Amino acid sequence: MKAIRWVLVLGVAVSVARGEATAPPLEGPVTYVAFTITDEGAFDEFDFSVSALVGGISGSTPTGATASLSYAILDSGAATHLVSYPDSALLGLDSSFTTDSTLPVGGAGGTVDIGVSVPIGFFLHGVQDLNPSNGLQSASIVGQGNFPCGVNTLANFNNGSTIPTVIGAPLFAYYPVEILNSQRVTFEQNGETLSTASAQFFSGPTDPALPTYGHKFSLELLPAAGAPTVSFFALPDFVNGGYTFIFPALIGGLAGSLYQTASENLQLHQGSNSITVKLIVDTAAQATLISETVAFDLGVNLSNPDFEVPLQGISGTNVVPGIYLDSITLPTSRGGLTWTNVPVVVVNIQGPDGTMVDGIFGSNLLADRDYVFNGADSFPYVEASTNRIPPDPVITEIRRNPSNDVIEVDWYTEPAAAQMQLESSTDPAGAPASWTCVSTGELGTIRGTLSVTGSTDQTVFRLVAP
Repeated sequence: MKAIRWVLVLGVAVSVARGEATAPPLEGPVTYVAFTITDEGAFDEFDFSVSALVGGISGSTPTGATASLSYAILDSGAATHLVSYPDSALLGLDSSFTTDSTLPVGGAGGTVDIGVSVPIGFFLHGVQDLNPSNGLQSASIVGQGNFPCGVNTLANFNNGSTIPTVIGAPLFAYYPVEILNSQRVTFEQNGETLSTASAQFFSGPTDPALPTYGHKFSLELLPAAGAPTVSFFALPDFVNGGYTFIFPALIGGLAGSLYQTASENLQLHQGSNSITVKLIVDTAAQATLISETVAFDLGVNLSNPDFEVPLQGISGTNVVPGIYLDSITLPTSRGGLTWTNVPVVVVNIQGPDGTMVDGIFGSNLLADRDYVFNGADSFPYVEASTNRIPPDPVITEIRRNPSNDVIEVDWYTEPAAAQMQLESSTDPAGAPASWTCVSTGELGTIRGTLSVTGSTDQTVFRLVAP
């Protein structure tokens, strides 16, 4: 392990070291994009299709908008685009852009009814491409017009039922995206500094600029929807005139399809048990999830989990069990990917067709790789890099309480390491043989705190990703 940074605080030296993890973390990254909304909704009674718009913004900014752009989570696990209430107010989606239709939005934490917009336009690109004045640059923009989306209501917001703004699976059906976890960028949102991977979009599934990485595995739509086209459904309103938008824009129209792993050989291994599953590939799910049925088939005793985690949902937070799987294997075009000692959360998730899915392939499994998600191809796929990105731990704060001789080290690292540990040495030179582990983080997360007691000013500490 190589020390890369030294910090001296209160007479205690602390170093940071990094190495290559042998297992995935519990928590993967969330990828954000910068976006704006316009009135680009050329709907008529013969036009129920979403349009592809590249290289600029078309349509006009809603008159009630107080900002030119906001930030959304890139979410392949969302059936449509969703706009939070704060963003709807910020970007001008007032009553003239919303309908009386409702959309049930659910997940691990329950279901809530939100509103449906009239057809509008979404235009976006990676946060890294914002110009120096924090504006969208036309050359990098991809967009979709004539797109009714889900919009959270003020009543839901006031009742604590919040949803984030997400750009969902319908975007992936039009534009391949390269997610560069190796090229991270920070931005400010609501006074908070956030970090995201760079996201590069391409004009179509055969764009010659699409990179080739090596570890390619196939995807399929659930439920099957043929070519990944995006459309919506509306009925004429004979009383008030116009149309009622029954559903927002979805892949496959009423199907609302999502992408899942297509390989019949994706296997989960626990002890002597191995089972084959298909997992929904969700770029916004930070953890990998399996259903209770899958856990049962693997012989897992859920009354004695390895850990428990709070799972945040629309209707609140639930504490759910987690286990460490011995391994997950996924065949690819370059021999396959294998993860060992894999933390997974056990929770039942309903798929877009109303049936229970095997689980969710979370962002933690590809957190240490760059990859392409090409959902627009006639044979959709994900292709991940052969090179892994080492964790880069950064000490964010060091606190010492002289009364009880406790030292606490707050840290942050992306990608998250599978495990973090604090090591000490009484050798000022820090000879490798003298390092002793004094505190360990059991779950791999993006940020955390490690502490140790009974140390003196002469003790040297380092934070490592073993």
